[in-house]
Amino acid sequence: VQPSIWEVIDELISVPRATLAKILGVALSILCCVSSWLIYREVNNGRLDLAALHGGFLLLVFGLMGSVAFVLFEAGRLEGESAEGYVSITDSSNLVSRPG
Repeated sequence: VQPSIWEVIDELISVPRATLAKILGVALSILCCVSSWLIYREVNNGRLDLAALHGGFLLLVFGLMGSVAFVLFEAGRLEGESAEGYVSITDSSNLVSRPG
């Protein structure tokens, strides 16, 4: 059986989740700081149109932070369930847990 592309990527990268979370946290923090500085600079220069543009970017960064946090939380939850011997199957109505 040929491995899927996701399995190949997982084998090639293979970074622990805690390390990945720290790297992403640092990168997103830098993006927030740079964006905040750009907003501050443009407001002081009276260019509110560019400040709003940078503010939109900052909102996108916050959305990215939320989605990364959600994925990390769900990955931890699913890993905990699989360690207990349960496999989660999502259908259209609800989440069903069955013994693995």
